[in-house]
Amino acid sequence: MDKNYKDMRKYISILYRQFHIYINNNIKDLEIGASEYIFLMEMYKENNISQEQLSKNLIVDKAATARAIKSLEEKGYIIRNKDENDKRTNRIKLTQKGIEIEGRLKELLEQWNSGITSEIGSETMNIALDVLKYMSIKAIEKNRIQ
Repeated sequence: MDKNYKDMRKYISILYRQFHIYINNNIKDLEIGASEYIFLMEMYKENNISQEQLSKNLIVDKAATARAIKSLEEKGYIIRNKDENDKRTNRIKLTQKGIEIEGRLKELLEQWNSGITSEIGSETMNIALDVLKYMSIKAIEKNRIQ
């Protein structure tokens, strides 16, 4: 295997782990972990979302979504209700407590992004994002086939 591919795998893994460490270190007082953080960030885009749609949007399995939702609900950041039109569907909605931390969580993400990309030009960043998006789509397609 080409050395570049091994390095790519390593660096993607490093970014993933370091982001989790960064988030976990900066929101300890909220008792939220990086694995729950992504669900809140998605809900800031679309509140009152179905649990199934949340899984699909994040490309996370239903069991992991259920665990994160249960934990966030126990901590008071979200509430889970049955859909009025389909009682089999859980709808997830932010509580006031969840809404109140939105600015802080988004600011942390902005600080992370600017911190790791500050010396990279916008053209290079656009190329990097396009490549990562393409690779992500291919990875999803590959796992659907198997």
